[in-house]
Amino acid sequence: MTIAILDTLNAGPADAVSELTQVGLLLIPDTPIVAAVKTTPVVSGDLVVQLDVGEGALFTAENRILIGGQNPNEIDVAQVLSIAVDVLTLKSPVFFDHVLDSEVQVLESLNLGDVEESGVDDSFTAGTPLKHVGTKHGPFVNNPGHHENEIGFQTINASLDTMKHAWGLLDSEGGGAGTADDPFFLDINMERILRSAVTNPHFINGRVPALFLEGEYVHSGDQFRVEYWSCSLAEGDRSSILVVGDNKMVQFRYVWFANQRAYRLPLV
Repeated sequence: MTIAILDTLNAGPADAVSELTQVGLLLIPDTPIVAAVKTTPVVSGDLVVQLDVGEGALFTAENRILIGGQNPNEIDVAQVLSIAVDVLTLKSPVFFDHVLDSEVQVLESLNLGDVEESGVDDSFTAGTPLKHVGTKHGPFVNNPGHHENEIGFQTINASLDTMKHAWGLLDSEGGGAGTADDPFFLDINMERILRSAVTNPHFINGRVPALFLEGEYVHSGDQFRVEYWSCSLAEGDRSSILVVGDNKMVQFRYVWFANQRAYRLPLV
């Protein structure tokens, strides 16, 4: 398959979503794989970026990587297309400028389970207050205000392990062997959730590196992927629903800060 940025201007009514195939997180693995930017990223064409990391042997093709992190609002998430010695060729351009010695590290995927049929709620709220004066009929000025970017969904088969990672709890706050003498357990406490996210080794400066969702369109069969970079837990994200005779549903809600990137992968 080839990869291209999602073209919403040319998308037609035939591009109805058939299904969501996966919703998950991109996290720093238990054993981090870290290198650093050695030269300024090279852009060659619209969708190709070459990144010299000095230690190309640490990476493999198809790795998803995190670039940056000192400022969690300015990170990039990309996928490696190929490697030539220490130079990574990426499948998509970087969004932010990164100074030399910015960290580049491998991310691993965590599937959060099957999403309930209502799908994913992706909302953007922006405040643009108008200022009026007595000498004009129209507004005098339009001031940009606060904005929030949120994504929320419910899964029907989240495990204790996925809940632990999704809520930023430390590995020590959940575990067990699943036996009568050593059952699986997870300690859920608001203070721990707020405190643990800051020191969680799978996060970057207290935030999930990226949240992603994947699916496909009905008629074309094309696949899509949307990533939300640098996410923190939003209000109301730790609710769970217990209904007699139905699967337990767990609600997740995040606020994303750095960027939202959409991909479309047409069949070839």
